Amino acid sequence: MKKTNFLFTLILFAIGLFGCGNEMPTQSNFKANFSLDAIVEANEHLLLDEARSSSGTETGLREPFIQNYEEMTIQIDQANMSEFLTAVRTDVERAIIDSDAQMLGSEGGSNDTEHFSFSYSEDAIQGTIHVWGVPGEDTDFTIIALITES
Repeated sequence: MKKTNFLFTLILFAIGLFGCGNEMPTQSNFKANFSLDAIVEANEHLLLDEARSSSGTETGLREPFIQNYEEMTIQIDQANMSEFLTAVRTDVERAIIDSDAQMLGSEGGSNDTEHFSFSYSEDAIQGTIHVWGVPGEDTDFTIIALITES
């Protein structure tokens, strides 16, 4: 009886150690390489020369989903807002395509610049990125990106 228990335990240990060979990737290439800072920096010619601040966090267990949250407070002239948000939208879409993810769909605000989202898939991973902005005092504007993958 002890040999049977030992053999059973050994088999369970081996399965746990080596898995079934079908381990899901932990995140998409898009999520691994996405940076709100880089997108804003690529469009800094539309911003005022004042200081910027940013923060970000990753939350959630791997199952059923994981989220990555980034936000950045920028200073921008209201006259450049529409052009800036259109450029951010274009850059996010390009980042998804360049990561070899498959674009599944998109949504936007009434003029596609107030807020937008893209859904994508990469291998077994399904994801969505939502981007929106919150006006502040004077020239302050907070841009937020939330990536959710499962």
